[in-house]
Amino acid sequence: MKILYRIVGLLLVVGLLGVAWCRYTGCLNPSEIEMETMTLRDLEGNIVSLDAYKGKPIFFNIWASWCGDCLKEMPSIENAKKELADTDYVFLFVSDEDYSRIKRFISRKKYDFTYLKMDEKLKDIGITFIPQSYIIDRNGKIVYESTGGKAWDTQESIELLRSFAM
Repeated sequence: MKILYRIVGLLLVVGLLGVAWCRYTGCLNPSEIEMETMTLRDLEGNIVSLDAYKGKPIFFNIWASWCGDCLKEMPSIENAKKELADTDYVFLFVSDEDYSRIKRFISRKKYDFTYLKMDEKLKDIGITFIPQSYIIDRNGKIVYESTGGKAWDTQESIELLRSFAM
């Protein structure tokens, strides 16, 4: 029994250190990101404003082609998008990688997302860990955020996404 208490205690300490590190580096404060200051571009280089999607709920995912967790969660996001086809959700995938790398990824993976490139580098806007997903409500406000890979096609996730589609 003593060993169990020591293991639990050690796990708590490690967990608290992890939370402290994330708070220090900013990975638990993504809602402080000011999306309106990001310069987003479509894959032809045209500037895209989030205002263009005002009035619609947005699933906003920051990803990279080299990120294992990003790639792992994409099929579940595709499934969630299909589940939410009866809503007006917009699925935006944003990367700071160069255009050629994003286009090469798209040609290999046939996900039906809107891909955007941001001019800023992740670290310059306070993102230290990806994938980073946000749900933005119809008024343009971040109402949910998720750091790290997630199964977006579970019943719980679909219900969460639907709750902001109304």
